[in-house]
Formats: sequence, C-alpha cells, structure tokens
Amino acid sequence: MSADTGDSLDNFLAEAFQAEFEFKLVGAIINGTGAGQPLGILNRGCVVSVSKESGQAADTIVWENINKMWARLLPSSHQNSAWLINQDVLPQLYTMSLTVGAGGIPVYMPAGGASGSPYSTLFGRPVIPIEQCQTVGTTGDIMLCDFTNGYIGIDRCRL
Repeated sequence: MSADTGDSLDNFLAEAFQAEFEFKLVGAIINGTGAGQPLGILNRGCVVSVSKESGQAADTIVWENINKMWARLLPSSHQNSAWLINQDVLPQLYTMSLTVGAGGIPVYMPAGGASGSPYSTLFGRPVIPIEQCQTVGTTGDIMLCDFTNGYIGIDRCRL
C-alpha cells in the first residue's frame, strides 16, 4: 500500500469515526436512558409538551400543534431556538396550511421556495431534520429547543 493510500484511508477512518461518534452522542442526548449513558431529553420529567387537537387524525401534524409549541416557548428563548424534526415530518410540513375563508395559505416553505437550502423556518427559527428525532406520530417527532437557555419543548401530539 502506498503512503498516499494509507493517508487517504487514515483520513477516511478518522472522518467516519467522528461522524459515528457525533451520531451516537446526539442520540444519547435526545434518547438516552441514563443507564451507562446520559439521561436523554425525551426521558426527563421536565419536558414541556402540547396535546393533539380534538379530532386530529393519528400520525398527523396540524398548524395548531406548531402554534401551541411556539406559544409555550419561553420568550427569552425565541432568538436562540430551533425546531428539530424527524425527516418523515417534512411532507406534512410542506402541505400544512392555515385556513383563511374558503381557502388557505401555506405556513411552511423551504428557504427560497422548494429549491432553497440549507434550512427552512417556522416562526423564523430553523427547522433541522435529524435522524435521532422519533418518527412522525411518536413523542419527540418535533422538538422546539433552546439549548442555550436549557429549554426544550416536545411535541406529544400523537400519543
């Protein structure tokens, strides 16, 4: 094996290790059981949650859920918060609308329209898909977090 190949392999392995380590660390911070790992956000007794709407179908997200989560956020957290979501929440966000008369208006659009990147926003705060959030319809599918202020809101709408 040449020196160039060895260096490339070393770099690849270092990057792969770092990516997997970050994945596991974020997973423990969000979902950790406290047994040999941190007690994760979703397993703490201090989680702030919102209830689903009367008549809301299972495994759905509606504007009222998002609105209630934002309303429960501490005012001091508005500038530093971010929405963490499972990526299977995205199709519902893309089709979510606020009813106005006989029609409606979209409440969520990707930055710059359907072709924009890197992050879209709700209430002006970034929406970041991460693998560690729970699947749609499960507690923790949407999380409104301000890690600088110690505040984390969890969507428990589909229990």
